Amino acid sequence: YLHEIRTQFQRNYGDTGHTALAYSMNRSFSKVLKEQMDYYSCNPEADKIKKVRAQINEVTEVMVENIESVLQRGEKIELLVDKADTL
Repeated sequence: YLHEIRTQFQRNYGDTGHTALAYSMNRSFSKVLKEQMDYYSCNPEADKIKKVRAQINEVTEVMVENIESVLQRGEKIELLVDKADTL
């Protein structure tokens, strides 16, 4: 996000940004900032961190399901062992 903002700022203003007065470019550059904030806030493909977090959440859900399945199998095996012992 910040890299993209910096690139656009340099593309629009070049070296004049280094010598500009504080807040002198707010009016003209605020539209670019708003567009970038909207893009990165609303588009899940734009933010790599959001994408990685979503993938981590998916993997976590699958692992929880797998662990629950293993625990259920363990309980079934214990029941079978108990039945075999009574026989």
